[in-house]
Amino acid sequence: MTQFQNNAFIFNKSIKYKWISLILGGLVFINALWWIYLPVFGRSEPVYFDVSQGENFNKVTARLKTQGLIKSRFIFSTYAWFKNDRHKIQAGLYELGSYLSTYQILGKLVRGDVI
Repeated sequence: MTQFQNNAFIFNKSIKYKWISLILGGLVFINALWWIYLPVFGRSEPVYFDVSQGENFNKVTARLKTQGLIKSRFIFSTYAWFKNDRHKIQAGLYELGSYLSTYQILGKLVRGDVI
């Protein structure tokens, strides 16, 4: 194998890995959007969810997951971190449901959209 052929082989291999990385990254991105913008689709009746004054964000997230209101604690936490909303959740009694998406639930908690 000549030097030119060897370099061409390495170049082609490099492009292949870049395409694979790009495709996998795109799939991860699409999956994250699916988790954020689509609701859980569980029970249809509302759930009354109480956030206490000074309650830890991780505790709120754990309770949301336990009550079936969010699909993933990791996605919810990452999305809140990305929007810089982790410390903006307001205390109060909320009417939530599994018909709401992660995006909508976080918005209600940050706006203080209490009942």
